[in-house]
Amino acid sequence: MASTAGVKLRNADSGDIRLTVSNHRFINSNEVYHPSSRNGGVCIGHIDERFDALDVALVKLHPSTTFTNGEYLQVQPPNRLIRSTQIRNSTWCCADGMASGAVFLRVAGVKNRSPPRPPGIVVPFTEFITENIYRLYGPTAGSIREGVRGAPIVVDDNEGGGIVGFFQLGAEGSAWALSPCLDDLIDRGWTVI
Repeated sequence: MASTAGVKLRNADSGDIRLTVSNHRFINSNEVYHPSSRNGGVCIGHIDERFDALDVALVKLHPSTTFTNGEYLQVQPPNRLIRSTQIRNSTWCCADGMASGAVFLRVAGVKNRSPPRPPGIVVPFTEFITENIYRLYGPTAGSIREGVRGAPIVVDDNEGGGIVGFFQLGAEGSAWALSPCLDDLIDRGWTVI
């Protein structure tokens, strides 16, 4: 299953370093592979924490795996997580995935709803999830493809890479997208390295 690596984070309390990926793309496995000419790819790490409501999984990378937040093709390198209260409507953002190229987004509002659950699984919830609503423009490579899932959505403000969410693929052909806000990650001490 295709998913773009998100960003490398550090936990301020424990010092743990993790890589974000799109949780639902790894629902049946804790192993994360990088595409390779080898059959099946190369295992780069294992998921050890999941934020189901955010659709984010945290990957503990193998010591031999290198990853940097500075190697994005068409967006500013991400350098911080932004709370839902810090982003205004009409803010321009960009997500850059391995398959689609840059996807441009404009924040159109905020939505509160119950967290998503896998089909057929009923899990009670105590909090609503807060999501940004985006109007899509692009992508630069023709059409949005699955591989862009999990890419950081970076504010396009020339001020240094604030992340407002991680890209989720909406309905096919839709000009709109939703992405959970990152308040929960911030509250648990995660910061961009």
